[in-house]
Amino acid sequence: MSAEGELFTVAALGKDSELFEDNFFRKLCQDRPRVRILIPSIATPTGLVQSLEDGGGRRVLCPVPVVMGLMEPPAAPDCLGELGASNWFLVQWVDVEEEDGFN
Repeated sequence: MSAEGELFTVAALGKDSELFEDNFFRKLCQDRPRVRILIPSIATPTGLVQSLEDGGGRRVLCPVPVVMGLMEPPAAPDCLGELGASNWFLVQWVDVEEEDGFN
């Protein structure tokens, strides 16, 4: 851990992790060694929660897209419930983008 602050974990599932590059992380935090990259071996929301382990009351941010015209599948709300059960504190639910639903 750096003297500048706590470890900051960024996680992604499956192909989303291909977007991770050093320049992206430098925008999040100038002290790059503070950023831990987590890509669960099981690319599911449950696999992500299990990889994060017990949160110890730490904060977690979950950016989730809004898909217009489709009913939200239970995966996102279920994941939030699993995070809470694993002692993570949900800071904010962020709608990172709007996508058109399939007709």
